[in-house]
Amino acid sequence: MLIQWRSLVLIGTLLLSGWSLSAQPFDKILLQGQLTEWDEDTIRLFIPDGVSLRPVTNMVLNRTDRKAQFAVSFNKVPPGIYFLGTGKPGQSCQVLLGLDSVVQVVGTQAQFAQARVISPKNARYQQILSQYNSWQQEFKRLLNGYRTALARKTPLDGIKGQFEAFDKKQLDFVESLRQTDPQLAQVAALRTYLSYQSQGEGYQDEADYLGKTYFQLVDFQDPFLNRLPLLHESFKGFASNLGGLNLFQREKQAYADMWLNAIPQPSSAHKAALLGLAAGFRKRNEDGFAHYINRYLEQYGNDNPLLSNQLRKEYQTLAFRLIGEEAPDLKFPTPEGDSLAMSDLRGKLLLVDFWASWCGPCRRENPRVKAMYDKYKDQGFEILGVSLDNNHGRWVQAIKADQLPWYHISDLKQWRSAAARTYGVGSIPFTLLVDEEGRILEKGLRGAKLEARVAEILAEQATAGDSK
Repeated sequence: MLIQWRSLVLIGTLLLSGWSLSAQPFDKILLQGQLTEWDEDTIRLFIPDGVSLRPVTNMVLNRTDRKAQFAVSFNKVPPGIYFLGTGKPGQSCQVLLGLDSVVQVVGTQAQFAQARVISPKNARYQQILSQYNSWQQEFKRLLNGYRTALARKTPLDGIKGQFEAFDKKQLDFVESLRQTDPQLAQVAALRTYLSYQSQGEGYQDEADYLGKTYFQLVDFQDPFLNRLPLLHESFKGFASNLGGLNLFQREKQAYADMWLNAIPQPSSAHKAALLGLAAGFRKRNEDGFAHYINRYLEQYGNDNPLLSNQLRKEYQTLAFRLIGEEAPDLKFPTPEGDSLAMSDLRGKLLLVDFWASWCGPCRRENPRVKAMYDKYKDQGFEILGVSLDNNHGRWVQAIKADQLPWYHISDLKQWRSAAARTYGVGSIPFTLLVDEEGRILEKGLRGAKLEARVAEILAEQATAGDSK
């Protein structure tokens, strides 16, 4: 069964006798099940492999009417998260095996994803996930308090002290797990992000801190990560966070590669991380998705043909708007009602600025963009504002109020804008830099980073012109 590549895909066969064994806390593990409203004669156990699932074994059920039971013993199961169920969507649940002598599963077929998994380590695993969900909310409250203090220019000592206490609480928790449950400590390590507010000294800025410390507590040499789906989700979150930073694409990929290269390869963990990065960058409309899809296909393209074909198709649907490609043309009405195309502005370095009158961050960015326009407009630099407004009057009023003298277009369809769909714009402000011939040079830059790149490109063009 093939479902979305960012989820789990069922492939292949793996026999019990083929497992790679190592010394475990329990030489023999008993897996038992009490099933109700069950129509199948068997139930299957799967092992994660990247974002795929491979069947381990097919267990025959002792079934009476729509009730069923099973009990099966395994020898030296490598610890990890496995999946138990029919293999149909919503009918498989996660089971931590290898750390308890007996694991019981209770559930119904239609809602087996929510089945109860009963054992001490499974309970501990769920407690850890619940604890971090709670701490995530606490971190958000601290961050909101920090931002409010910055905005009000009030002293930060108190809020920084709260961050320090919060980080210590997380570190102590991870360390305690390392002493009692080393595998589960990896779960905690993947969920722990220490705050820049208390730990950021010595880094260039918050972006540099995030890129270099995101996985600092994780032991990527631990084989337990090969059987931990949370790794994929963690790398997806990492890439999504990177995608929201005002960095060059090459800088984002450098941070991602630093952690990716720490994982042994080839391995299931490496597959999971690769596709996590691709999915996270895809969510942010970042070109990194194509880079990591291609890396996956180069290394693992033959492992799962169905998944690989799906990845290739997705790449093809988005390849036309990657950096280095010719920018898809946009042609929409101007404020005066005329029609203007992006291609009409060829011959200059063009900044395509997606914005809207209702977008606060866009309006706050406009003075900086105007200053950049005034500085470079006579050096071969032009701007095309693409508005996601839906009200002509407000659009025109914002242009006048912010004194934006460059070209403007809009189809006045807000988020249904054809321009936004063409470039996959999910948030604004969003920018493109397009060269004289219409090729995409950069995406998503703002502020000082954007101006530095504009200055660099114009300097290169001037140098090239002088040499002719």
